[in-house]
Amino acid sequence: RLRLACDAVLVGVGTVLRDNPSLTVRRVPLPAGTPQPTRVVMDPSLRTPATAILATDGLPTLLVCSASALPPPDLPSSVQILTVQTLPDSTPGGVGGLNLGEMLAGLHAR
Repeated sequence: RLRLACDAVLVGVGTVLRDNPSLTVRRVPLPAGTPQPTRVVMDPSLRTPATAILATDGLPTLLVCSASALPPPDLPSSVQILTVQTLPDSTPGGVGGLNLGEMLAGLHAR
């Protein structure tokens, strides 16, 4: 029910690797014309497998990574990449080295 009212669902890459979630609205009716929320994965090194459910079901997914990460060649077209500046882990506003302010600005721009 919560996902139905959201534009995006955010998880870290650890959740994707451990649980292989779909992160979609389910068990409640999705009104006609209402899109699924965009799945956003904080993945500094692009470790999300191209075979993950959220990469293969054709729904919009955004991987947020550092500029030095190399996208896998077999990434489906429904998966987009947002690169952000890398910060030292001890820097306020940095999680896993990703600049959260820059990530939020990039999400807002979409």
